[in-house]
Amino acid sequence: MCQTCDEGDLVLDPNSGPAWRLSCNELKCTCVVKIFAGAVRVAVSPDTDCETCGSSILTVEFNPEKTPFKDGVSKITGCVICHPELSPLVELSRQEFKRRRRGRGRGGRGRGRGMRKPRNKQEELDQYFV
Repeated sequence: MCQTCDEGDLVLDPNSGPAWRLSCNELKCTCVVKIFAGAVRVAVSPDTDCETCGSSILTVEFNPEKTPFKDGVSKITGCVICHPELSPLVELSRQEFKRRRRGRGRGGRGRGRGMRKPRNKQEELDQYFV
């Protein structure tokens, strides 16, 4: 459940790695939760939910040389909200959407096939009445 709008659910963006994020699936909500920066792999456990808060359980895997966990552990499974080592790696933010400016299209019809000589109306009238 999204904590900002109380209507949508936070879903894992699978293409956001290595800057992993959870986004609200409600159209009007701009809530983005940045999680586990630098993680190699983040996966949602499909069958299990947290017994305390009801959110999904995540499996997070870091590079063994760059792990932020104690004792050099590189893989942890737990709740994002309740787990004592996972919750400090979560940052709530709002995403700002930029409005796109519409272009001017393909440029109109142009000016034709070049410039014509300007008409001299007086000469045309003289030739007509001669």
